[in-house]
Amino acid sequence: MTLLKEVGIPAAVVMELIGHDSEQMSEHYTPVGSEALKKATESLPDVTK
Repeated sequence: MTLLKEVGIPAAVVMELIGHDSEQMSEHYTPVGSEALKKATESLPDVTK
């Protein structure tokens, strides 16, 4: 289900597909993928200049 989150599927839809009752449970079992982390870090401004 991590892949669904990485392509932008809303958390509520992912939770419904999986059957989780809470966002906390969903977050526990669907970790952030490496591609999402890479994209996030690439979007940060370069503060070393």
